[in-house]
Amino acid sequence: MASLEFKSLSKTFGAHTALKNIDFSVAKGEFLALLGPSGCGKTTLLRLIAGFESPTTGRIRIGDTIVADETGIIQPEKRGIGMVFQSYALWPHMTVADNVGFALRLRRLPKQEREKRVNDALQLVSLGAMAERKPHQLSGGQRQRVALARCLAMRPSVILLDEPLANLDAHLRETMQEEFTRLHRETGATFVYVTHDQTEAMALADRVAVMSDGRIEQLAAPRHLYSEPETEMVAKFVGSGMVCPVEVLEGGAGQVKASLNGSPILLRGSAVTGERRLACLRAPDLALSTGDEGLPCIVETHSYRGPVTTLAVTPQGDAQTSFRVDHAGPPPAVGSPVRLLVRDGWLLSKGGVK
Repeated sequence: MASLEFKSLSKTFGAHTALKNIDFSVAKGEFLALLGPSGCGKTTLLRLIAGFESPTTGRIRIGDTIVADETGIIQPEKRGIGMVFQSYALWPHMTVADNVGFALRLRRLPKQEREKRVNDALQLVSLGAMAERKPHQLSGGQRQRVALARCLAMRPSVILLDEPLANLDAHLRETMQEEFTRLHRETGATFVYVTHDQTEAMALADRVAVMSDGRIEQLAAPRHLYSEPETEMVAKFVGSGMVCPVEVLEGGAGQVKASLNGSPILLRGSAVTGERRLACLRAPDLALSTGDEGLPCIVETHSYRGPVTTLAVTPQGDAQTSFRVDHAGPPPAVGSPVRLLVRDGWLLSKGGVK
C-alpha cells in the first residue's frame, strides 16, 4: 500500500487556486522532493499533508486512513506524521534533550520510554554528547539536527521537511544532505521534502515532483527529469536547459534528425517528419567545432567557472537565440565567429512551437 495518496486534490484561497487536481501516490519508505519556484504550490501541498489546511476538493490518504476529504479532516496530531520546520522551532530555555522529548511528555509517555526515545533520536543525529546544551550553544547545523531528532523521537511513518536547509551555509547544506540520506536509509520512513533548490532535490530524492502554478509538471526520478524533461518549464528549471524550436527532418522512435537554425542535428525522442517541436539542449552537451561542421555562431560573452569557461553564443543572423556552452580550453574572444556542435539533445514530449 502507498504511504501517501492524493486524489483529485485542489485548494483555493478566495479567488486564487493554489493547487489544481493533484493526483499521485508516494510509496512506503520513498524519499519524495516537491520542487518548484516560489508560489508554485509545494508548501500548500505540504501543509495539506500535515493537516494545517483543508482541501477544497479531493482527498488525502496516509497509509490506510483517509485523513482529509470534502467531508472533513483528521487533526494534525492524530495523523502519525512528523514535521521539520525551516525555522527549527526550538524552545530557547530548554536543553537539547528537553526539546527532543517535549512532545513525548505531552503524550504522557512513561519516563523510561521517553528517555530511551530521546537518547535513540540524539544518537541517530550524532548529538548524544550535547543533550544538556541549550540551543544558543549550538551551530546552525546542530540546531537543525535537534529539530530532526525531535521529529524522529515520535517515530512517525511520514516525515515532512519544509525547506530545512534554507538557513544554512553551503558547506553545512552539503553535510546535512548526507545526514538526511543516512537517516532516511536507517529509519525507513517516508520523507516528503519541500525545496526550491534543484541541487538538493536531485541529490536526495528517489523521485522529484516539479511543480508550477499549482500543478505537477512532471514526477520522475532525478536522472529522468534531467535527461528527458517533458515540458519547457521542467527543461529550463531543472539543469537550466536551453529550449529552442527545431524542425524534424527525419522522424523516428528513439532518435530523430532535426534542423536547428538550418544546421542538422540528432536528438533523442520520437517525432514525425515535418513536425515543428521544442528541443532541450544543455551546456555540457554542446561543444565548439574545430572544423567546418556545426551551427555558425558569434561569441557574445564568456564567464570563468574553474575547470571550464561558459560561453554565450548566438547563431549568426538570429540575435534572439542564445546558447551556453562549457569550454575547457582558452576561450575565444568576444565577437569571434565559432561553430557549435550539438552532441546530445532531447525533444520535449509536451508543448510544441507556438
